[in-house]
Amino acid sequence: MNKEKIKEALFSINNQIINDLKEQITSNKEQVALDHNDTIDPEDYSHQNESSEMDELLLIQLEKALAEKSKLETIDFQLKNKIEVGAVVTTDQFAFVIGVATTPFHVEEKQYVGISTDAPIYSMMKDKVEGESFHYGNNHYQIVSIN
Repeated sequence: MNKEKIKEALFSINNQIINDLKEQITSNKEQVALDHNDTIDPEDYSHQNESSEMDELLLIQLEKALAEKSKLETIDFQLKNKIEVGAVVTTDQFAFVIGVATTPFHVEEKQYVGISTDAPIYSMMKDKVEGESFHYGNNHYQIVSIN
């Protein structure tokens, strides 16, 4: 397992989210820009108000993604011997990257999922070491390795 490639994948996912949100914000503004030389009816203003609400939601998501990027930049991905931020944990069922939440992603043909320290499963696994196990929901996880 190459932790540097995993870290690169996390940044790539985050940068893609940021870029997508910026494009959506720009596209949203362009779609509802009113041309004051044209005849404007009340429905045009309604669409502009809806767009404003969408902009606010997208900006909130963008702020979250930028905060995640800042958090990623502070994570120490050095070798770990217990489950903590920056650890890559392989269990008999999944491989987890501890620090930020992500959808499942692949690195070198292996699937990982990022989990935040705020995730309920993290409290079940925190500070555990190789060979230990934990339960979450109806699932039992055996820790195979921690890097």
